[in-house]
Amino acid sequence: KSSCRKVDGGIVGNRNILPVMDLINGVGLDALRDESNVANLVRLFGIMAWDHPGKPLNGPEAAYINPGGMAALGQTPEQIAAALVYLSEYTINSFCEIGVCTGGNFLFTATYLRRFNPGIRCTGVDPTQYLDPDVRNIISSSDWMEFIPATSEGIVGRKFDLVFIDGDHASGWVEKDWQNVGRHAKFCMFHDLQDSNWPDVLTFWTGLGFPKGKTKVEFLKCYPDRPAHGIGLIHNKERGGA
Repeated sequence: KSSCRKVDGGIVGNRNILPVMDLINGVGLDALRDESNVANLVRLFGIMAWDHPGKPLNGPEAAYINPGGMAALGQTPEQIAAALVYLSEYTINSFCEIGVCTGGNFLFTATYLRRFNPGIRCTGVDPTQYLDPDVRNIISSSDWMEFIPATSEGIVGRKFDLVFIDGDHASGWVEKDWQNVGRHAKFCMFHDLQDSNWPDVLTFWTGLGFPKGKTKVEFLKCYPDRPAHGIGLIHNKERGGA
């Protein structure tokens, strides 16, 4: 079962894609190291509507939900902002996201990381047909991004500085994505550590323990009455400033 849910009603264009990309590309790096600024850029791009048993996950973020079918980020703004600001202190020359859904998070993250790593190469991997047409066109017209319509099985053997695992959240696929690409990366992020809809992610994350030479960081900020999403990052202890 994929973590990406397609909503009936067709594709609706996200007019904020290019303005948000322009903002990321236009503001100073100090501004992009401010978590509140990055979280607000996520809200401006728009987030997905996610349900938690008994209540919506988004809570007070409901005003920033994009209609179904529109490119959006399936993220809690504060969590992805904190993770990206953390990563901005490191050199990352290649990025792969497993499970891009409409492509909002992939495009946002790739654009952000490129400000700190101008030579970065970014790869989105997803076997579904959910990729937003506008996002697809932006990727296709770039010389530093690519989209591969496959699972992580299709890129076994490739190595990336950063991998974000956010595809099929069943335990078998979380492990496959880790074995296929995640374990070879200097940095590997997992999505949905604290979402009761996807308990296998936390089980796998916990089972990784604390490997020698690795650091684990969690980005879990959310509203107290509705634990949502959650990002776990495991990376090499060596620090390489961007």
